[in-house]
Amino acid sequence: SSDLECRIFVDGDQTEATSTPQGDNDGFALTLVTPRLSSGQHELSLRCREVAPNGQLDSASIAVLGISG
Repeated sequence: SSDLECRIFVDGDQTEATSTPQGDNDGFALTLVTPRLSSGQHELSLRCREVAPNGQLDSASIAVLGISG
């Protein structure tokens, strides 16, 4: 949504995730490929702030794919 500014954080650090509009429904996707992370648990978070009146996020989905090797 253009009324929201959303960012992805990894272990508390803001990333350079890129936003991809999703057509006429005013949706969006954020895409991030990280460099290799150390082994163990990591915290991923989506943080959004309203940049225009009435900005809202009706629902959110987060998908994470881990590849080891």
